[in-house]
Amino acid sequence: MSDKLITRPAYVIYVRGKGYIKNKAGEFHKDFEQARLFATEKSAQESATASKQLKKIGRDDNSYVIPVEMTLDPRKLFKTLLRDE
Repeated sequence: MSDKLITRPAYVIYVRGKGYIKNKAGEFHKDFEQARLFATEKSAQESATASKQLKKIGRDDNSYVIPVEMTLDPRKLFKTLLRDE
């Protein structure tokens, strides 16, 4: 197993004054750690467009799709797998 960190892009939706989209139900949370992650920018945009909650607050003026980066530390993965055996 590699010791190198593995990264990949992800996207979150942020709504000014409300916070980050937390789940499919359209709930919001102020903490980034609770944000729903999207694999592609397109899926985040489509979710923002389809969200009934965002339509109620005027999505175009207040919501932003923000690129973020997820990191996997293979050492932590290895330790977790060992603990489970």
